[in-house]
Amino acid sequence: MSVSSNAEAETQAVDARTNALAPWKFQCSQDTRLAQRLLSPKVQQCEPEVMQGIAATLTEAEVAKVFIDHVPGVQGFLYRAQPGVHAIKFVTKAYQSGLVAFKDTCLHEHLVCLLRLIVHHGHANGDSATSHLREVAEAFMDCQAVQARTIERVGLRLRGLSHDFRGLVVGLVGDYKTIAIKMLAADAIGKSGLREDGDPVHYENRLTQDLGHDLGLNFGDIRRARLDEHAATRFPRLRRQQRHAFTDRCRELFDVAALLQAFVAEVNSFSQASPPESLPRLFLDWASERLTEKHVVLDEATCTRVDVTLPLARAIIEDLFLGAPDSSSDQVHRGRKLSTLFLRP
Repeated sequence: MSVSSNAEAETQAVDARTNALAPWKFQCSQDTRLAQRLLSPKVQQCEPEVMQGIAATLTEAEVAKVFIDHVPGVQGFLYRAQPGVHAIKFVTKAYQSGLVAFKDTCLHEHLVCLLRLIVHHGHANGDSATSHLREVAEAFMDCQAVQARTIERVGLRLRGLSHDFRGLVVGLVGDYKTIAIKMLAADAIGKSGLREDGDPVHYENRLTQDLGHDLGLNFGDIRRARLDEHAATRFPRLRRQQRHAFTDRCRELFDVAALLQAFVAEVNSFSQASPPESLPRLFLDWASERLTEKHVVLDEATCTRVDVTLPLARAIIEDLFLGAPDSSSDQVHRGRKLSTLFLRP
C-alpha cells in the first residue's frame, strides 16, 4: 500500500474516531474553568535556549560507571526488552555522539549537551543524583523519541531555567498536560485501532504537534515533536473539527485534583535545606507578597512548617492563573473566606 493510501486510511480512522467521540463536552464547574485556563497558551513554558558547548570529558567506561555506581540494577536494563541488548550501551554512545534520530536537526547538539550535563552532574554529586540518572537510564530502554523527551526534561530541570515561583508552577502544570496528552493518545488509539507499537510516543508527538498551541503545551515539547519523523509519516494531521474535539477531550482528561495534590506536596516539603531557587522556598516569598496574612500558610500549632491545604492550594493556583481566587466560592481557611486572604491585584 502506498504512503498516500496509508494516510487516507488513517484519516478515515481519525474521522470515525472524532464522530464517535463528539459527545465529549464540559459540564460547568470550578475545575472546568481552571482546566480551560491552564490548558491554554496563557499558561505555557517558553522555548528553552539551545544548550551548547559542553564537551565529552568522560570515556564510555567512565560514563557507564556513573550509572552502575548510582543506579542499582542498571546493568540489567534492556532496550525494548530485547535479550542481550543493554540500554547502558546506548547511553554511553549517546553521551559521546548524540542521538542518531536527531543527528541532522537543530536539537542534536542541544540534546547531547544536556545528556552530558546530566552525566557530569551525576559524576560530581554521586548518590544525590540517583533519581536523575535513573530517569535517563530507564528512558534508554525505549525509543529515541522517549530518550530525547527525558534528556530534555531532566537536563532543563538541572539547569533551573524557571527562576520565579510562577514559572516553576507553570512547569508543574506542563507535567500534568503531558500526562493528559498520554491519556488522550491511549484513549484514541484504543477506540480507533490506530497502528502503534507498545509505547505510543509517536502518536503522542502527533497530538503534541497539532494541539500544542491550543493547549499551551511546552514550546520545547512542541519543537521536539515536530522532529519526530514517525509521527509525521504514520499519522495525518488532525483537521480543524478533530482538533477542537481533541482539545476539549484533553481538558476533560486533565486532572486538576492530582495537580493540586502535587502542588501541596511540593510546597509542604519546605525545610531549611530547600534551595533558594526551589518551588517551596519561592512559594514563601510569593506568599509574603500576595497574601494578607502570610502566616496562614504555616501550621497553627507551631508556625514552623508549611501547611497548605487543598482548598488553599486551589485558591493559590486560581490567583496565579485566573488573576484572583473564585470569589463566589464558600470555601474557608481557618475560619476566613479564601478569597479574602489575597491582596487585590
